[in-house]
Amino acid sequence: MSRLNRMIHGISVKHLWSTILFIFCMYLSTSLSLSADVDVYGNGTYTADRLIVLIYADIFQNNTDKSLLSFGVKLTYNAANLTETQTQLNDAIWYFGNTTLKHPCPNCIQKTNGEIIILGGKLDTGNPIEGVRGSKILLGSITFDSSNTTEPSLALGFGKGGNYKNFVATDGSILDDITQPESGVAFGEINLSPEIDSDGDGLPDSVEILGGTDPNLADTDSDRIPDGLEDTNHNGGFDAGETDPRKKDTDGDGFEDGIEDANQNGIVDAGETDPTDQSNHPAAFIELGKGFNIVCIPKDLSNTTAEAFLKEFGTSEEIERVMVCDDEADLFTILIPEAVNPNPDFIKGDGQIVLSKTHKVLLYLSQMTCTSLNLHSGFNLVGTTGTNIPQGYSAYDLLSALGSEKIKSIQRYVSETGLFESAGFDQDGNVTGIDFPVTPGEGYFIFMAQDGTLNF
Repeated sequence: MSRLNRMIHGISVKHLWSTILFIFCMYLSTSLSLSADVDVYGNGTYTADRLIVLIYADIFQNNTDKSLLSFGVKLTYNAANLTETQTQLNDAIWYFGNTTLKHPCPNCIQKTNGEIIILGGKLDTGNPIEGVRGSKILLGSITFDSSNTTEPSLALGFGKGGNYKNFVATDGSILDDITQPESGVAFGEINLSPEIDSDGDGLPDSVEILGGTDPNLADTDSDRIPDGLEDTNHNGGFDAGETDPRKKDTDGDGFEDGIEDANQNGIVDAGETDPTDQSNHPAAFIELGKGFNIVCIPKDLSNTTAEAFLKEFGTSEEIERVMVCDDEADLFTILIPEAVNPNPDFIKGDGQIVLSKTHKVLLYLSQMTCTSLNLHSGFNLVGTTGTNIPQGYSAYDLLSALGSEKIKSIQRYVSETGLFESAGFDQDGNVTGIDFPVTPGEGYFIFMAQDGTLNF
């Protein structure tokens, strides 16, 4: 039996009467909460050596005229068996500020041995009467290290902090008046349960709630790295050396975390760039989805053999085949990893069709210049190999550069959706369709009305 299981189940005979009294008080609290304006309660999750308590409130559920401007709660605990390691106010909601700035609540966390007070306020000078209402509003959280114990002795009550008022409503009424329990505050119990990880991302649900990630979504920011590999110390915070599980691009360099960390393992390995360092990023990348892909290797492939070319993409366990287009003959050459293959001419700027067995990211660290792209009448499978392409260059830019007399359309394939996106000219010569980005590493179908050269 774990230590915190013993906290719940190992109550001795000498604690029997206190336990009966505790249950009776909880019954009264529960009864009061049915008619109280604010019900305060907690949920605690535990492992063998850690306990996390989340304190919630149901605020004015039966009164639509008022909201809550401030609160003050006190948590008492057995200091002989629990050591507080972190207390947080939910400052996403409870803050002092104005219409544009949020200011941390001053002295809103107060600690003594066996007692923690959390104070919060929604006092916005731009809208001073705006309050908070709703069900299961998070007030704050406390994390404990636990020792071998049989009794956590957790209880909630009013928290006083200097001149700070407890539970003030938008009409100015103070709700912590025990002579008016029907319009005041009721404190419920703190329910304890084993720690769980609903989405299997390595972060317990309670930690995800603390850190603002989704406990039911393994990759909250959709950057392909599980939340538990981004918050490496599993404390619910965004610390030095970690990527932010709430942001796709932690360092803001224009490359998603799951691109820079190509194998999405949460570590900067050889051949990868650092997703926490804005100055350290790839020159270009290819992202292969499982199945059909259109790409263009952003490097010079002159005098490359079929064997070396295929190794750019991976092994036979990763890649089913690569199709290289001979534009002049309008034929594809099929290359299969680890098989006997012909050696076609690999020309800079030519695109390829890749059938991949898995998702994979290929990083290219060296800068490469592309000054022009030669296109012939009809079908072209090409890409841009240069990293000197202007930032934000798009399908509309490419169409406008070539003109409606030379180019008909450009298409790209999006492996995430399994759909093609297309842009071209309408009957009046105006660009139309989806203005998707044109980037090194991607391949495109370009249909030309006549030969032309695209200059960058």
